[in-house]
Amino acid sequence: MWLVMKQGDAIGEGDYALPFSYTELLVSFAADSRVSAELLLEGSGLHLHDLVAAPSHVRSNSYSRMVLNLLSQARDDALLPWRYGRAMSFQTHGAFGLALRSARTLGEAYEQLPEQYGSRSGGAQFLETRSAAGYYDIVVHSGNPDTPDEAVRFHAISSLINLAWLARAITGTQEESLPGQLHLAWPCPEDGVPPDTVPPGLQLVFSQAETFLRYPTAHLRIRTLAGAADLKAAARSRIEHELSIPPATLNTVGQVKWALGKLGLSRGAVESVSALLHVSPATLKRRLKSENASFLDIKNSERFELVKRRLRSSDVSLSVIAEEAGYDNPSNLSKAFKQHFGLSPGAFRAGLRK
Repeated sequence: MWLVMKQGDAIGEGDYALPFSYTELLVSFAADSRVSAELLLEGSGLHLHDLVAAPSHVRSNSYSRMVLNLLSQARDDALLPWRYGRAMSFQTHGAFGLALRSARTLGEAYEQLPEQYGSRSGGAQFLETRSAAGYYDIVVHSGNPDTPDEAVRFHAISSLINLAWLARAITGTQEESLPGQLHLAWPCPEDGVPPDTVPPGLQLVFSQAETFLRYPTAHLRIRTLAGAADLKAAARSRIEHELSIPPATLNTVGQVKWALGKLGLSRGAVESVSALLHVSPATLKRRLKSENASFLDIKNSERFELVKRRLRSSDVSLSVIAEEAGYDNPSNLSKAFKQHFGLSPGAFRAGLRK
């Protein structure tokens, strides 16, 4: 396994940056699967000396290419994302892990997940939490539309397995059988999933329309082992600092997406986004043009991604979705959605249920 010798800038290709520790773990997994570092790095834009230099972050497209290379070389091992997620749960995860461990209950820990998880993944992934009918769901989404499906599967499964085990670790319930479900959009591996890969009591539900962790709401009241207000405040302060400025590795398009995520699409006008990024609207537009992009196109793309995610939650009304996406009313949302996708939001939602 590669050892971190010093901090450096993010390396590789892509708009998002992930902590280098995840790449270290991936290299270790590749070695265990008899995949050489050279094969792992093929086409990633990275070289062996880049890994030896131990940068602070690796860009998302390069990381996804390494994942694809590992999956291609170890195609007979369908359990790689499951084992990788389990291994991730043993990492400290920096301020993110500190904040989770400082919460007094799982409910408090889960409240912090969406914002903090996005910070740790550099925007490459983000979480959505929702409550309905006595259940609490944690959904992982890819923040990079260019990520291939195989890599999305790897990241989604490993992330949710990681979170499931982290919840057990901070509550001291690793050995207890607690009710819960992991819904997956993919079929069950041919040889099944070894019981020790998932926490006791977690039921696996395959070939679903969406991928998410589901727990009874009573689960949120479980006490953590070491909840501490001062520790939570320190972790929160560090995370707020991390979130106060966009990751330096993002290009202008990535910075706009980051700002829209911070402000919310309903408040994400070009003036407010520019102010958050400490540039004038004219400068922002000029920088976007140099990247062959426009503010309106980026915002509309983010809107449609949000609308699609929310439509998958059948209990969310179109009025609520319209407000979240920054539309004046559901009619304007329906018109824009149909113009872009060729079908109404209702038809899109109905298609998910078939």
